[in-house]
Amino acid sequence: MSFDTLLGRVEWWNDPDRIPDEFPEKADELLSKIEPPALEVGCGKGRILARLPDGVGVDVSNVALKTLKDRGILNDVIQAEARFLPFRNGTFRTAYTYEVLMHIQEIDETVREMKRVASRVIAVENTKVKDRFLKVEHDWPNLGIQLIENL
Repeated sequence: MSFDTLLGRVEWWNDPDRIPDEFPEKADELLSKIEPPALEVGCGKGRILARLPDGVGVDVSNVALKTLKDRGILNDVIQAEARFLPFRNGTFRTAYTYEVLMHIQEIDETVREMKRVASRVIAVENTKVKDRFLKVEHDWPNLGIQLIENL
């Protein structure tokens, strides 16, 4: 099942006009820690990526990429799976996610891939919630990333 098919069950995701006005909680803390060049893995509709003029984004979702284009977000954005990032080793100083890893079953491969392309990895995650579709649980302390908990 594709990510867009899975998200077809989530009404707000498929509405390109439904982008929360408020900046996500913990996003300012995340932005203060990012050193360019930066890669956002799972950039979604671009709420954070839009604040990084030189940032690069990847997302697996066609809906997300179309929404970014429609919103006029001019960052470089590439469709790719998080566990197969199409960049050379060490391309970025920072790779980051915002509430993305909690939805990924192949988290070890994804984190390893992020570490391959960036010298540091930062993730904002709600570590207390299981993904309601995938029912994924992760061993957060042993991932070897800088974690900002968003509870």
